[in-house]
Amino acid sequence: MKKILAICLTLVMVVSLGVTAFAAPGIFISSPSGNLAPELVDYTAESEDCNAKLTITPYADRKNLDNKALAEIEEAYKHIAKRMKNVSFDEVLKEIADKNQLTVSELAVSDLFDISYYNCEVEKHANHDGFKITLKADTVEDLKGVICYDGTTWNNVEILEIKEDGTVTFFAKDLSPFAFVVGGNLPPHTGDSYMVYICLMVLAASALTFIVAAMPKKRRV
Repeated sequence: MKKILAICLTLVMVVSLGVTAFAAPGIFISSPSGNLAPELVDYTAESEDCNAKLTITPYADRKNLDNKALAEIEEAYKHIAKRMKNVSFDEVLKEIADKNQLTVSELAVSDLFDISYYNCEVEKHANHDGFKITLKADTVEDLKGVICYDGTTWNNVEILEIKEDGTVTFFAKDLSPFAFVVGGNLPPHTGDSYMVYICLMVLAASALTFIVAAMPKKRRV
């Protein structure tokens, strides 16, 4: 009997580990950078009187953002990783797929990060003319598009240049959560759910230990 219970609980542990493998493929995949922020190589403000400094925060460090930026990047994550319905997100992916002569199923998002500004002395920064930004990331090699989320709508970002050194230069009218869209040939992204699987394994192992310990031992005659 103990052997049967042990086998059953072992199967539970195996299934828990395999959930990600059998889950329906998402559009969010792992970044080769290990979810670090893309490197900010250079940027210029299109407005001469704008002296803002830019900072990049990856999704993994989102708790460092202010409440508004945090809410926006978490909403963006839901659209990407959890496929929460958003018409504009589907539309920008379709545009990128058509431009690259691909299907949407051949695209994936490998990086999600926030770009914010600070130390700007311009009183009405909302009237600025945007930024020319150059970033460096491992995923640029297979980059198909850059998209941004303004809190309600996804938009395609104007890419100005992609270089073989792994840098991409684009124009951004406003700063918000951004994401890199690549050809979907990287390992699947597990997002925050890996903790769930770890908990399942721990629970299964604990249950196995408890049941085996509680089973009455046979006395030798």
